[in-house]
Amino acid sequence: MLLKYLFKAILISNLINKNTIEVTAINNDKDYVGDQESATESALVNIIELTHPTITISYVGDSNMDNPGVWNVIIEDLGSGIDTVQIYVDGVIIVDEQLGGIPSKSYVDIAVPAVEDIHTITVIVKDLHQNEAQMSQEKMVLPGSIPGPDPIIIG
Repeated sequence: MLLKYLFKAILISNLINKNTIEVTAINNDKDYVGDQESATESALVNIIELTHPTITISYVGDSNMDNPGVWNVIIEDLGSGIDTVQIYVDGVIIVDEQLGGIPSKSYVDIAVPAVEDIHTITVIVKDLHQNEAQMSQEKMVLPGSIPGPDPIIIG
């Protein structure tokens, strides 16, 4: 008995969802009418998105008490969209939002406290599939500028 197998690639949608694949096999036995047999199998394939959101934190300022600066945050998830975002400064939550799947959002001018110390911003983002990303950044704030000597006036 000679068996011949034919395998083909099965393409399925890359959309994040549940997809059903159905395969029907028919034998090649054609000895007499009605001799061909077939069988069908189906399978459920659940395509999930595992890509984490991205976070970008940038700082603008002088890192001193005269100009402690600000953080700017950009969050993105082009796959499933952003579900929630939380932003903490020194452990205190300053942003706690449900975003409902938007692809990106910016938060600008988040103040670095004008206190001599090391300050930390922490951003936690979840997408609609609950993939989580977290990023922190520290900035040290030093005393303000030290005035120089009084100018010498000649003349």
